[in-house]
Amino acid sequence: MALIGRGHKPRAPVEAPGDYHRAGAAGNGHGPMARRGKADPRSDETLVRLCNQGDAAAAAQAFEALYRRHKDYVVRVALRFVRDPDAALDVLQETFSYLLRKFPPAGEGLTLTAPMTTFLYPVVKHCALTLSRKEHRFSADDVHDPDDQASEPPAADLPALRGWWGAARPCRRCRRSG
Repeated sequence: MALIGRGHKPRAPVEAPGDYHRAGAAGNGHGPMARRGKADPRSDETLVRLCNQGDAAAAAQAFEALYRRHKDYVVRVALRFVRDPDAALDVLQETFSYLLRKFPPAGEGLTLTAPMTTFLYPVVKHCALTLSRKEHRFSADDVHDPDDQASEPPAADLPALRGWWGAARPCRRCRRSG
């Protein structure tokens, strides 16, 4: 402990930012989950083990505890990439549906070799970037209105297009024209 100066009290040790969240995730009475009063005291490893091997009721409770513990983290990370609260909630849903598919009977199980947030970060990032790409691809500006007359090709170009289409090489897969 460092002293500020002569006669001053020593400073209290400062936790690293990661320790704050890890302490809350461990359920030891510190961190963001301790304020809610409903934190599951079991570790992430125990909850994952229950999801992998427990009966259906125990696995459902364990998965719900994982969800309650990490949903705020997932939304915060998602907001870094999508910047829209509704889209971040979509990412939250996709992330936990991905996690649910990892557990039996759908998947082969999950083995935690690091903190749960280390596993979740790339999943959240991938889901958020995928959602951003889809939203960009299907933006309202790109919607084609079939009633719009200006979007149809001029009639003079139709014979040229038909001639090109007839001269197209046959498709290798189906052995017929395009």
